[in-house]
Amino acid sequence: MLVGGSSSGKTRACWEALRHLGSPWRVWHPLTATELLEGLRLVAGRPTPITHTVIWLNELQRYLLDPDRPTRTRTAAALRKVLSEPTAAPILILGSVWEERWGTLQTADHDQSRELLREAFIRVPEDIGASRPAAQRMARHDERWQLALEQQPDRPIQFLAGAAYLLERYEQATPAGRAVLDAVADARRIGAPSRLRLSFIEKAAHDYLSDVEWRNLPRDGRATWVRDIIHHTERGLALGMRGVDGPLREPRTADGQVGADDPLYELADYLEQYLRDNRSTIQPKDSVWAAAKMTTDPDRLGVMALRARVRGRFRVARALYEAAARAGDSKAWLEVARLFERAGDRKRAEQAYQRERAGDTASTVQPNEVAAAHNDWLALEDLGRGYELQGDKAAARDSYRKAAEAGSNTAWFRIIDLYLADGDPVGAEQLATEVACQGHATPWFALGRHHRDNGDLSAASEAFKAAAEVQILHRRRHSVVPASYMWMQLMRQEADEIESVRDLIGSEPTHPEVLPFVVHAWLRHSAGDRAGTLAAWTIVYRVVIRHGILDDFERMIPDRSIDSEAFQSTYEHLLETDNWRGLSVLGTLRYQIGDLAGSENVLHAAANRGHSDAMLRLAWLRVEAGDIPDAQRLCQEVYDKALRAKDANSLKNAARVWASMGDDRNAERACRQAFVREKSIHGIRGVSSWLGKEITERIAREIYVAALKDPKANNLGDLGDICAELGDDAGARIVDYAVKRGFYRALEDMGLHKEHDGDLVGAEAAYRDAAQFGAVDALLLAARMYLHSGNPNRAAAIYEEAYNKAVALEHMPTLIGLANSTENWTPGASSSARARQYLYGKLLLQNDGNALFELAEKFHMASDAVAAERCYRASIEAGGQAWLPARALVGISILREEADETEDARLLLLQATACGDAEPLYGPATGILLYPGTIARLAQLYINANDKCGARNLMKFGITAAGDPETSLKDFPGPANTQPE
Repeated sequence: MLVGGSSSGKTRACWEALRHLGSPWRVWHPLTATELLEGLRLVAGRPTPITHTVIWLNELQRYLLDPDRPTRTRTAAALRKVLSEPTAAPILILGSVWEERWGTLQTADHDQSRELLREAFIRVPEDIGASRPAAQRMARHDERWQLALEQQPDRPIQFLAGAAYLLERYEQATPAGRAVLDAVADARRIGAPSRLRLSFIEKAAHDYLSDVEWRNLPRDGRATWVRDIIHHTERGLALGMRGVDGPLREPRTADGQVGADDPLYELADYLEQYLRDNRSTIQPKDSVWAAAKMTTDPDRLGVMALRARVRGRFRVARALYEAAARAGDSKAWLEVARLFERAGDRKRAEQAYQRERAGDTASTVQPNEVAAAHNDWLALEDLGRGYELQGDKAAARDSYRKAAEAGSNTAWFRIIDLYLADGDPVGAEQLATEVACQGHATPWFALGRHHRDNGDLSAASEAFKAAAEVQILHRRRHSVVPASYMWMQLMRQEADEIESVRDLIGSEPTHPEVLPFVVHAWLRHSAGDRAGTLAAWTIVYRVVIRHGILDDFERMIPDRSIDSEAFQSTYEHLLETDNWRGLSVLGTLRYQIGDLAGSENVLHAAANRGHSDAMLRLAWLRVEAGDIPDAQRLCQEVYDKALRAKDANSLKNAARVWASMGDDRNAERACRQAFVREKSIHGIRGVSSWLGKEITERIAREIYVAALKDPKANNLGDLGDICAELGDDAGARIVDYAVKRGFYRALEDMGLHKEHDGDLVGAEAAYRDAAQFGAVDALLLAARMYLHSGNPNRAAAIYEEAYNKAVALEHMPTLIGLANSTENWTPGASSSARARQYLYGKLLLQNDGNALFELAEKFHMASDAVAAERCYRASIEAGGQAWLPARALVGISILREEADETEDARLLLLQATACGDAEPLYGPATGILLYPGTIARLAQLYINANDKCGARNLMKFGITAAGDPETSLKDFPGPANTQPE
């Protein structure tokens, strides 16, 4: 007997044990104690005893706890007699009983039962205990086990046993019961809290009971049907049995109170998961969204508003965002405004921007302050345009200023335009001067453009010069065209000035951003303006520090004394700002123009700040000066630092300095570590010229094999780099070295190298060698090589060979590679089609929804509509990423649209929209449209049907619960309080 609590797995354990008995064992399962007694009486009268029989007494209390004492006594005695009959052996009595019933059977009133069961029981633990690892292994392949371990980690068996009961309750529920459960499940789908008040459930369930079903309710219960179905004495959703809670349960609160008037309920976890999956393609009804407005938590309201928006319910989203704003989430007003802007209602959008946060009765918070608090410069720009349209230029300038300080460049242009439109150029220049100290160059740029367009080239030149100085001195990234370019364009209109500078320095400077400052410095120098020359030349130094060394720098110096002052000023500035990279560039620049002492001082300052590049440049100077010990010390410091920082470039540079000293051992050590950090041989070209071919080959061989060991390393092209640097013979030796150590992918690299060199025969031989060692997908490389070289027959034969080998060896990479070829005109089309069918069968067994979806797309691209739809639906059934059901439905809808089944395509898109796939998806960094969203696809269907009005309404207002285009974003009232008679 298995003894344990309810739903602890007793019956399942008995069934699993019976499965292993096999022939000649038989199972007898009497349903009642009377049937058991009668059967035993008949067996006792047979001339031949029963053997190899299991008497399965599931729920033992049915047989041994019969209310009639003589009956239960005779039953226990008959069972004891069967077990004591030697000719009946072997015989097994198997059963299960609850813990409390087992205690009853051990009392004196059940002496026959007690003797029967003496030492014949196994206690089933309430929790899994030591069996947890086995359960966790099951969870990797069975999502039911995974859910059970998540929800009840100590008692997953009880959870699984309860799951079947809960599904039974749902399937057998009355229409009213199912309506309540569906409404609560949909409320959870849209983000409602897990614990819901009865009043919330009553409102949410309103639309889930049809008018006919409502009329079938008792007349006196129509107003309270939700409350009645939850508390029904026999079928109440809050009632459970067999130790399992009902579909709706009252959660235990911290104070132990349940709330008699408006109690809390929560949906059973398993049933919630089941309904979430099975209702994912159904739009929540309006009554659920109306109930959502009862929520008072602004964060929760924001979540539900977002869930409405991604389902295309823009009207509902607007109502919920407004509720969130009134509850205290000021940012929600911005979402309301954007919905109105999407709908083309500029007036309502402006009103939304101007709404104060609900609940903030102490003060009125202006919308620009709300937007600024969230750093939303787009909203502030919109607000500024609104004030400008209303004629409030002061408020417009204030909003534009906040937008500009939050990151908008266009806002600076608007501010300058407002000043100039008012005839106040002085105010515009004062603003430009003020914000230039903060690093904002755009106002000066805007002024320069204005003066240029109005023909005042002198004022434009000064403005562009000021903007260029701000951009350079404050090291700002150019969000507009560098002002130095615009300044130079104006200078070029003064051809004589450019020609005079070109005559003085021999040619124009090569760097476009430095050119106007060099020209300006020479012009100031020619005019005897030492201060102007020094200011301009200091800017030239800053440009050089930012962009790198100019080869013609020494030739451009207008005056050595001015250059020394500019250098000293730049040096002190770099020290103050702790710009060690700039110090390194400055030191190299001074070395280039022959200032060895200045160069060493600057590089030493940068080296003391730990800049590796400066230390190495200083080491070069030490080598040239013959101070090898100090150069060795500097190289070793760089090496140690680069190892810690995994800085491959510094390691290679240190190796080069060591090589220049003739220290091959340290050079090889540093170079090897550099390539180890890079995990590839990229960048090896040129190394042998200073390290030597023998050492370079040794390093290349070791690092190449190390890269092959790393599955994430990209070795394509590495072998080509090696061969280009060391020759094909060295490459062949390295490949042979790798193959002998089991890295057969090296043969693929050799094949690619030979293919690149035009040796197709040698390339095929290398690919076949790789396939021989198990890399069957190397044959695909050989087939594509012949396809691209104009030999389709040879390509087709190798594709077929690759397919046959891949199936024989179940080599999935090759099959996936074949499946990826979706062009029906290619020589390998037949092999690709068979590979896709083979993969479909494999993935179906593995229940891999994501892989099935990818395969469906390959079928789709190959124009195999039947297989594509079958694969899409299999991916939905298998499950996977959250986006998968919606995208698979979109794929099927495209197939139907291609087959001119427009209505089916529309219904499928509506199902995808219900999954939360309505809105377009943009790249988070690039802003590029990655996915148009189902609303846009639905709109295209309406356009194709010449219903431009419907398409426009869809894009502006979204859809209704029935899937039709909305016509406005007007208030969303929800359903009426009662069903219509």
